[in-house]
Amino acid sequence: MRAYRKHYKYSVKRLSEIISVNQYRLQKWETGVSLPKYEDSEKLKEFFGLPSFDNIPEEFLQEILRLGVNVRGVVHLQANGNEIIEVKRSVIEAKDKKIKMLEKKLIMLQEKLEQYEKETLQKKK
Repeated sequence: MRAYRKHYKYSVKRLSEIISVNQYRLQKWETGVSLPKYEDSEKLKEFFGLPSFDNIPEEFLQEILRLGVNVRGVVHLQANGNEIIEVKRSVIEAKDKKIKMLEKKLIMLQEKLEQYEKETLQKKK
């Protein structure tokens, strides 16, 4: 989040005013002390134009590491290949989990649709 804020040249105070959250809460999110609530994460996604935080571009991952931003509880002072690979791996793992969840939902919805179509056909007979 800090990388996005700095990329767009906003101070913590200014961004907190724009998205209507306390600046200390925003600082806690940036340092990994706490995570934003759903409503606040939606405000952030909308402000930065992100469909989700799972789709962070590579240049921002590198910027996060370069700036020494807290990533998963570890402060990185310099980016190196292994750190970038580890961050990418964690992003991929999160995406894989989301894909599996969506696949399960899709199967459930397909089953419900099939059941609905069967019931509709039986009612017509």
